[in-house]
Amino acid sequence: MSGSQEPSSDVFSLFSQYNLSETTRSWTTSNEAFLSDISSANDFRRLSVLVWRYCSPVLLLVGGFGNVAAIFVLRRIRKKGGNSTQPVFLMALALSDLLLLYAALFFDMFQYGYGTDLRNYHSIPCKLLIWIMMASWTNSAWLLVTVTLQRALAVTWPHRVHTVFTSRRSSIATCLVSLASYGLHSHAVYGMDVSEEDHDGRCTAKDNYAHFVFFTWVWVDVFLSSIVPSVILLFCNMVLVFSLRRSARDASDLTSGNSASDVRLKVASSQTATVFLLSLAFLIFTLPLYVYMIWSHFAMDVLMEDVGVSARAELVYAVTSMMWFTNSTINFLLYCVSGTKFRREFLAWLSCGQ
Repeated sequence: MSGSQEPSSDVFSLFSQYNLSETTRSWTTSNEAFLSDISSANDFRRLSVLVWRYCSPVLLLVGGFGNVAAIFVLRRIRKKGGNSTQPVFLMALALSDLLLLYAALFFDMFQYGYGTDLRNYHSIPCKLLIWIMMASWTNSAWLLVTVTLQRALAVTWPHRVHTVFTSRRSSIATCLVSLASYGLHSHAVYGMDVSEEDHDGRCTAKDNYAHFVFFTWVWVDVFLSSIVPSVILLFCNMVLVFSLRRSARDASDLTSGNSASDVRLKVASSQTATVFLLSLAFLIFTLPLYVYMIWSHFAMDVLMEDVGVSARAELVYAVTSMMWFTNSTINFLLYCVSGTKFRREFLAWLSCGQ
């Protein structure tokens, strides 16, 4: 009897051992995969931190110097006369970009690069800096739209544009765009504050404001600050490309390099090229961040559940943010590349020439 039971016991023992080993192997494999995901996620997070730590100071230094230099050089150009209204818009654009860099990127660098958000220390910087960041971006986008529209009209109706875009009207248009941008985002002054809940002390949206800003206003902002300006700039760029091609063809037909018409043609082409490069840079450097924002809005559940996807998203956000801030950094370089007069005045400004 006992001899007949042993095989059964042995079979049961082997079966149990098999199940245990399979369970252990499955758990070990699953655990190893989980640990691998955690390790990979940490690698992506470390990369995103490095992007914020080392790219941000470069953009702040280059953008700070470039925008300040642009303001002074464009002011020199405007003081020296001429009926061009372009310097009015470009000075306002440089100031807006400067505010954006130092109200947003400077503090984001500490928040994402070093884990310290300086906006958390008091409600006043929390409110004002978020407001300036949101408004300055909308302001920069629409100032660029305004100067691009002005240039597109100038190449389409060259004899009428100076009666429409006078220096005084350009200054008024610049002020109206800025007032509208900062007024549109003034709700941030009310809605943002340093949270005292659970003593976390974070600069965040109030409870009765959070749903509005994160689920309603974000779409208004994307529409007003990216989609509409991008559509207008794409259309204007087609007009400017056609104008540049026509200018190149007209230049080849001119025989006298010292003629007044030749000089006017070169100046007009330089202004057109400058505006074209500015609007092209806007499209290239800003759209990726808005695409990411739209994607992250719909992928919120995945981002909250999957550690690996969340870590990769942090790196994508860091890279697209650097691209976004690059647009506010390189305008000065584009002026130098496309404008002979700007380069000449910049060198004179550096040497303190009159």
